[in-house]
Amino acid sequence: MQPFPQADSDRQARLIQDIADTLHHTDISGKFERFATRRIALILAEIARRPLWFLENASQGTIEPGQDVIDFQGDVDALSAIYAPRRLHRLPLAALTALRQRAAEHGLPNAASTCTHYALESGRRVHLWPAPSEQVNLLVIYQRPIAIEILPEKYLGIVHDGVVGRYGRHWTKLAGEYAGDFVRDYYHALPSIALDGWDVTHLDKPELLDAAASVGVANSSTDTAVDHVVPASLTGIGSAVIYPFEVA
Repeated sequence: MQPFPQADSDRQARLIQDIADTLHHTDISGKFERFATRRIALILAEIARRPLWFLENASQGTIEPGQDVIDFQGDVDALSAIYAPRRLHRLPLAALTALRQRAAEHGLPNAASTCTHYALESGRRVHLWPAPSEQVNLLVIYQRPIAIEILPEKYLGIVHDGVVGRYGRHWTKLAGEYAGDFVRDYYHALPSIALDGWDVTHLDKPELLDAAASVGVANSSTDTAVDHVVPASLTGIGSAVIYPFEVA
């Protein structure tokens, strides 16, 4: 698993102070703090549209026979791919549920040696089809939501330039005079964020799969795999186990 940057709870306060200093504003409490906080969130949302090495990650683990529902414990913004061990195709949850219901109604198998599809529920729970009939090594490539607390320190200047250049003129005329310079610096530096560092989407996928097979269980626990059973009426397959899989 790729380590995330160390979270820094004071990072936003320092950034707001830097923005206030640039705008020659002396009181960062109250209205100005709310102004800066909202604008920082807007800039982060724009930055997050790029493939960022500190948001992309891969988790490896093992699921047991019959476990076809995985409940991710932690923040997951988007799933890029799931391998078990080959890449699974994504289906709408309704389509996967229909497959389960059809299997239950006609006595068809709902488990196989290889999973082929997955569906995402509520941005958190992953449903596999068919259920694995034997132990399966699982590899999930996912994206963590962006937050100022995990933004690398060296990128704070880019967020600062974006806030001052794009929104500072709404706070003070001084920023309006130099807005063009800040905006130019912001867009000039923006591409470097995606290029600077390790991007899991560019890794050799077979290499990751080999790692998953050799590691076995990583950041997950099999002793809690039978804690929760979903009623058959909700799944159409008799029962399904929710398997805790740590990603945070």
